Amino acid sequence: MFLADYHVHTSFSSDAEDTMEAHIRGALDRGITELCFTDHTDDCCIGEVLTCTHHPYTRWMETARQTFLSLQEKYAGRITLRFGHELGAANHNPALGEKIASDPLVDFTIGSVHHVWGWDDIYFIHFDSEHMVRRLMEPYLKECLETARCACCSVIGHIGYMRKYLHAQGYTLDLSEYTDQLTEIFRTAVENGVGIEVNTSGLRCGLAGLSPTPDIIRLYRDCGGEIITVGSDSHRAGDTGSGIAETYDVLRTLGFRYISTFEKRKPKFIKL
Repeated sequence: MFLADYHVHTSFSSDAEDTMEAHIRGALDRGITELCFTDHTDDCCIGEVLTCTHHPYTRWMETARQTFLSLQEKYAGRITLRFGHELGAANHNPALGEKIASDPLVDFTIGSVHHVWGWDDIYFIHFDSEHMVRRLMEPYLKECLETARCACCSVIGHIGYMRKYLHAQGYTLDLSEYTDQLTEIFRTAVENGVGIEVNTSGLRCGLAGLSPTPDIIRLYRDCGGEIITVGSDSHRAGDTGSGIAETYDVLRTLGFRYISTFEKRKPKFIKL
């Protein structure tokens, strides 16, 4: 069975410690066929005040490139390896995002909205009311729409991913309340050849399920969306490949016939 994990963080991300090779071994243990490394590249939000430390890609890129190429050769015939980035706030600086994505080695980029103008990274926000949750959603969805227009992004990452943090704080978020905004995002993405990611991290530890949720994934399909990747968002090797097979089953029930992989930023369609 073909299984591709397209969201993985290694020791080249500031919030992960396991090496690329450790993730490859974890992927092989879970039967993963194709693995794309997508370490954080948050240069696009340089100049903003953040409480977390981000690694500009120039600090680690060359080492990551050489490590990847060495492992690609070592594991040839056992697993297909792809090189990518998770671009943080690409919509804030699309020109810089394109500069990063245009590296000839890059196969794939996730355009992720982890924080919005005027707010801290969502990971660090303490929500004290439903009203605060709703106040965040308008600018969050606006930035997702901007990301859908970014040529440097292969897919929009984990739409509604804050659900898992809200879940931990006792709040829920029903994305179906934002159908009009999401429809505009998806139609814009389709027009621009940008897909969406289905992120499985919320399946782990009894959290909030897939991001986006199945009803929103169906809305993407109804808007003409076909480009769809699945990623574990693993930050440790033991999670790499987690939830991929189960999510493929969900996509089949939603009417998808193909999963997307990428090579040199061009989508390929693999039958589910």
